[in-house]
Amino acid sequence: MKAGRGFSIWPAENIIRDLEEQGGLPNVKVKAKRDNRTQYLGEYQGIHFALSWKQDSLLMLTMFKYLQPLVGAFTKVVGYEPFCQYVQLIGEYQLPVIEWAKNDTEERFRELERKATPGLTKILR
Repeated sequence: MKAGRGFSIWPAENIIRDLEEQGGLPNVKVKAKRDNRTQYLGEYQGIHFALSWKQDSLLMLTMFKYLQPLVGAFTKVVGYEPFCQYVQLIGEYQLPVIEWAKNDTEERFRELERKATPGLTKILR
């Protein structure tokens, strides 16, 4: 995340550029969610996604359909592998969620376990 390094915000235009230049993924649309610089809405190949992040800590990607190219591009941008995946239930929809955590992956995983997060699975690094 070269463009975001040292900054507490990651503007949508930088996310788009980082996904293209670092992640090798062109044609991604991203916009901030209600002037929020830690939550975004996006679209790739007609599939919508939501992104939440905390600098140098956590990245959470929720997709309406699992998109491996998007997951791979974010992995390249943040520079480390995701540590878990699960399902977010929204009405009748079961949305796949992938999380990357730079530190304290075990603590975050235990937190998700305590919440009885559906479909929670560790991704081995």
